[in-house]
Amino acid sequence: MNWEILRKKIYYIDGSLRDIYVKDTSMGDWEKWIDLINTKYEVKFYNVLSGEIESRINKSIVFDYWNGKTDLLNNVTIYLGNILVKCHFFGGNEIENDITPTEINSIEDHNRLVDYLKDISTCLGKEVMLTPENYSEEDKKLIIVNENGIELDFSDHPIGGKY
Repeated sequence: MNWEILRKKIYYIDGSLRDIYVKDTSMGDWEKWIDLINTKYEVKFYNVLSGEIESRINKSIVFDYWNGKTDLLNNVTIYLGNILVKCHFFGGNEIENDITPTEINSIEDHNRLVDYLKDISTCLGKEVMLTPENYSEEDKKLIIVNENGIELDFSDHPIGGKY
C-alpha cells in the first residue's frame, strides 16, 4: 500500500471531514457497537445530563434521547492513537462517525483506522464504509469493509478536492 496514493485519493486535505457509516442499523446494532467501543477503545463520552466527561458510553442516556425522553444530544470521542473518531448519536437507523483526514498521516494511521472499521463490521456483520463528508447514495465510497474484506476506491474524487 502506497501512503502517497492513500493521502491523495482517500485522505485528501480539502477542509472536509470523512464519514464512517453503517447503514440500516437497529437498536440492537447500536447496543453491540457501544459494547465494542466501551470494551476495546479509549473513549471520552460527554454526558449532557451531568456535564461530565466519562470513560464509557452510557447506553441508557443515548437511548433516552432516541426515545424522546430527553432532547439533549450526547457525543463521544473514540481514540485510535492520534486519530479522533467522533460520534454524535444523531439517529438509530445508521451509525455515523466522523474523522478529520489531517489526523491520518501515515500508513500506520491508515491501518489503525481500517482495523477499527473491521472491528465494527465483524461485530455487526454489516458493511462499514468511509465516505466523503455528507455522503449520499450518488457519492463514492472511499473504503468499504465487509468483515475482513476491504475495498479501496482510488478514482478521482468527484468534487475535485485539492490534493
